[in-house]
Amino acid sequence: MTIYDPCCGGGYALTVLGFFHNHDIKKMYGSDIKPNMVSYAKKMLHY
Repeated sequence: MTIYDPCCGGGYALTVLGFFHNHDIKKMYGSDIKPNMVSYAKKMLHY
């Protein structure tokens, strides 16, 4: 399964989905209008 969040913000939804469905998810993508939020989301996902 591939996940795309077009308004990822701080990555909360991607983090929760990854936590509960990590065995099903092959790739995750996120974008946001604010580049600094994308950087923050990357940090959250790799924490």
